[in-house]
Amino acid sequence: MKKLLLTFMLIGSTSLVAQMKTGDFIISMDGNYIKNSSSFGVTQNAFTTSNNQLTLSPSISIFANKSLFMGIGADLIWQKNDNTNTLLLSDYLQMEKMNIKSRAIVPYLFAGYYIPLIKNLYFNGNLKVGYGNLHTDTKSNLAGMTVGTSSSSYPTASESRFQNDTPFLGTALNPELVYFFSDKLGLSLGLGSIEYDMYDWKTENSSVLVNFNPTYWRVGFKIKFPKVN
Repeated sequence: MKKLLLTFMLIGSTSLVAQMKTGDFIISMDGNYIKNSSSFGVTQNAFTTSNNQLTLSPSISIFANKSLFMGIGADLIWQKNDNTNTLLLSDYLQMEKMNIKSRAIVPYLFAGYYIPLIKNLYFNGNLKVGYGNLHTDTKSNLAGMTVGTSSSSYPTASESRFQNDTPFLGTALNPELVYFFSDKLGLSLGLGSIEYDMYDWKTENSSVLVNFNPTYWRVGFKIKFPKVN
């Protein structure tokens, strides 16, 4: 669908219907939904995982001139991860299932630059810096039993659960295509990002991610309002 939207933007750019002016502001909403799963291992030691993540990002920006803009927004993130591990050691079978639910609200500031490409199609690159809190709820179930007809042992089971809140600082450089099909309404397609994230100040736990995979592209809409006199 994201590639189809990209094609529509390129084909539909036939006339200039939207021009940016100093003082204009734009209300935006974009996001994406990611669902994937994988499995590996052998019969005696098998691991499966599935991941679901929804991200929504409302924002508002104002133009300092016909190209340069700045604004504020927030990333609203919900994630669910399910992991299952089955391990067979001789005649003992063990299974562990772990469910991880995460959510975060990350307010951010951003600035960027609009470049007209083909009439009503624009490219913009924007840099954003955000700070928020990542809340994680983890639940783990562990069960085991001896298999085989000669066994007389009883099955064992245990459950553990814990929560964690982690401060989160993130910066990202985001390329984006914007197609205005009227003077006020437009569609956006985020093409990935280059990110630097820090999760723990004390341990300096951080990561750098460069990802332009279409799976992670963001789809959204924009509403442009003229300068308020």
